[in-house]
Amino acid sequence: MIPAFTDGFFCTDSNHGFLPMEDPLPRLSAPYEALQTLVDELPTLVRGDEETLQKKVLSLEDMDVTSNELSVRVVAALYRAYCFVASAYLLHPSHVHFLQTKTYGVARDRLPRNIARPLVQLADTLHVFPWLEYSFGYSLGNYVRKDTSKGLDYENLQMACSFTGTDDETGFIMVHVDINQHSPSLLKTCNDLLQDFHENNNPVTSLGNVVKVLEAMNASRKKMWEASRWERYNDFRVFIMGSQGNSRIFPKGVVYEPETEPRVYRGQSGSQDTIIPFLDTLFRVTDYYPDNELTGYLMDMRKYRPQPFRDLLEWVDTETQGLVPWLMTWKESLPGLCEAYRQIYEFRNGHWHFVQKYIMANTRYPVATGGTPIVTWLPNQIHATLAAMKRILDAFPTEPLLQESRQAYDAMVQDLEKQKEAIQARYASD
Repeated sequence: MIPAFTDGFFCTDSNHGFLPMEDPLPRLSAPYEALQTLVDELPTLVRGDEETLQKKVLSLEDMDVTSNELSVRVVAALYRAYCFVASAYLLHPSHVHFLQTKTYGVARDRLPRNIARPLVQLADTLHVFPWLEYSFGYSLGNYVRKDTSKGLDYENLQMACSFTGTDDETGFIMVHVDINQHSPSLLKTCNDLLQDFHENNNPVTSLGNVVKVLEAMNASRKKMWEASRWERYNDFRVFIMGSQGNSRIFPKGVVYEPETEPRVYRGQSGSQDTIIPFLDTLFRVTDYYPDNELTGYLMDMRKYRPQPFRDLLEWVDTETQGLVPWLMTWKESLPGLCEAYRQIYEFRNGHWHFVQKYIMANTRYPVATGGTPIVTWLPNQIHATLAAMKRILDAFPTEPLLQESRQAYDAMVQDLEKQKEAIQARYASD
């Protein structure tokens, strides 16, 4: 039912979900030892002076990485390494300025040819942008199991590449892999639900199984509080910033030498994960996205995904147009449908709480790593999720089966309004 879109590294089937088909390569070998050595040194170099890091980066050989003999795992590992080097090189001055002043400084605006040229070549091969992103770069393509016989709980994971090498950075991004360990089950249960839809079978069981997976994902999400201390987030945050929508740090964009015109790209962000966009599309939360600039940012972020995930989202958008109306014809499925929306809300609201603590409590800088506005970005999507749930409640105003769902909905609305009032008051005082 759900197609297995693949690029050789990712495959959207029930065996892999949104994770790589094989564990990412932990290290580069010959002839890329010099690049690997530089990546290994980044946690030390970013703590040092700007000149030392600059000299190390400029001394790296300008390599040709276009060989057809390279496996996709090697291409992905090379892309990951060059992304880390590029971000460390460009954003190191901004990081140093932050350490001195607690405000982000201006980044470098020229990426030297020996980094820019192979990075563009590798990005073109993978059909992604030449900038550190979420799937191939910072998160899903960047984990290493400590014990290969064990699973993908964040405590069993290390980062192949990192900026600081600290437990806080590792925990912060490896929780995202922990969440995605449930994505194979998500695709399987959603596939079962779509099969019921096409065969007109009672969907209560398959919908309930989808909800169980969403509950497991939310349980993984909550591990963030134990995995990474919020007060240490700025130790590495600036290095995942992008140039698009971030004119204070990148007022001129970035010139990729030997080019002469600057480029701009969005930074690495959890918004580039595919779980919630997939669910939004499947359960038609997308129909309630407001027609505004924030939604434009959200749709633009869909470009920052591997091709198989982009293909999947397009397929789901086309093939599931009638799913929710069909589910509404089965009265016994209504609580499960509302619970699916509640779990999507819980995921987004949990993310919103992370933003308030990890970012807002640490800095007044108003731009997220993806170049989106901090204060209004997530509430825009939370409102859409609540609107999708409200459609069900409004369609069945006296249905006893929905009593708990109505109470949950009212509580979610009140909680969101309280958060917005507190944040607006806080930023108005600046």
